[in-house]
Amino acid sequence: MQDRIQPSTPAVVIGDALSPDPDGQIASFIGRRIPPAGLNIPRYTAVDQLFEQQRTVAGKADRTKILREIQQRFAADIPAIEYYVQKEIFLASARVHNYEPFVLFGGDPLARVRLSAK
Repeated sequence: MQDRIQPSTPAVVIGDALSPDPDGQIASFIGRRIPPAGLNIPRYTAVDQLFEQQRTVAGKADRTKILREIQQRFAADIPAIEYYVQKEIFLASARVHNYEPFVLFGGDPLARVRLSAK
């Protein structure tokens, strides 16, 4: 299995919109989408070659075979655990400064956060 989490990786929760084509979900977990270029926060790269192959094969049967292999790798490696939350509520102490809950790109969203004494 691939070592995905780096010591400097903060714990984060992100949202995602589902595409009817599996390509849209797989694209979140390819090497060129590692932050700050994208949302591959676990830094997962094990399916990069298969991802490119499934985009270029001509037949539906060949693409389905490659997509199944990608699915098997995801099941074995578990690069991320996604869950659905309907309501979003953000609470923070007045001591927390510079926190932006919706920062998706541009590096580590926690890098500028600081905590004051009171």
